[in-house]
Amino acid sequence: MANIVIKTYDSFDKQFVEKWQELYEKGAIYNLSPAWCKLWFENFGSGKKLYIVAIYDKRENLKLVAPFYLKKNILALIGTRPVLYDECNILSVDKEHMVVLLDYIFQNNLDLNLTHVNAQSDFAKILQRYLCEKKIRYNAKLSETKQIINKEFSPKHGELKNINRQKRYVENNMQDSYVFQFNIAKTQKNINELVKLHKARWGGGMLEKENTKKFFENLFLNFPEVKLSRLALAGEDKTTAFELGIIDSNGKYWFLMSAYDYNFHKISPGKVLMYELTKHLLENGVEILDLGRGCESYKGGYSNEENILVHFNTYNSNFFSRLYIRIDDLIEKTIKRIRGMA
Repeated sequence: MANIVIKTYDSFDKQFVEKWQELYEKGAIYNLSPAWCKLWFENFGSGKKLYIVAIYDKRENLKLVAPFYLKKNILALIGTRPVLYDECNILSVDKEHMVVLLDYIFQNNLDLNLTHVNAQSDFAKILQRYLCEKKIRYNAKLSETKQIINKEFSPKHGELKNINRQKRYVENNMQDSYVFQFNIAKTQKNINELVKLHKARWGGGMLEKENTKKFFENLFLNFPEVKLSRLALAGEDKTTAFELGIIDSNGKYWFLMSAYDYNFHKISPGKVLMYELTKHLLENGVEILDLGRGCESYKGGYSNEENILVHFNTYNSNFFSRLYIRIDDLIEKTIKRIRGMA
């Protein structure tokens, strides 16, 4: 493609970030925003080199941003290791510039390690076709699936009956009622309570690591688009469940983290909160909700669409890059086996 300029950035240059933000606001997933990428890199960037690829037209209009970091000659999307996003993609105004990006990457003898690329996305289709046509050695495997709720939402009949049954139980047997609150105050007290419930429910979980906990705290306290919803028992204003989510520049809502008080598991606060939140969002103009990676059974009762996510590795550069990717895969498989035994 003629009359284009490709630049790479190893820092969050102020003028570049302003243009990046303008491009993001045209519509993209949350983890392609400069603020999200910057926050992630501040917390997890140790040992990684920032390598953001930007493509401009002849008038210096920004057309594409690929927020990568570089390690061992391999490019990965910011947000990878630890993976704190739900979908890997590239911020681009059109498909042609994605091809230019791939030309640049492989002509410079770099490799890609891309986790959770949405198989239905333009980027996935272009990447797959490009690798085949250019005869670049690669590996692609299913990494996850994720469930989607769109505006045609209608919970399965059994799920709705269960929600109503739990509400009646709270009213008749506990002489109380559920209260749903959307976008509660951004206070340290509220985020601390979420962290406490999440760690208690999942035996520490990912929030056991201080930098991960710090990342989500900052995300909640400083990002207006991040919303914390709460389900409580009205009588004592007792929290039973939380749901942390984010609305991206497309207006799409993403479920980021949930937690509930296990002492109340018999009255299903997590499911009740999910139902009330979904109903609230759809009634207030949100048309698509992404339930996040994973195919847990409770999601199936609400979703009416499913996305497949793919992990792409390329082996273009040298022996050490290929060895690093294989070791990386082996570590990932070993961790999954250990978790499966636990």
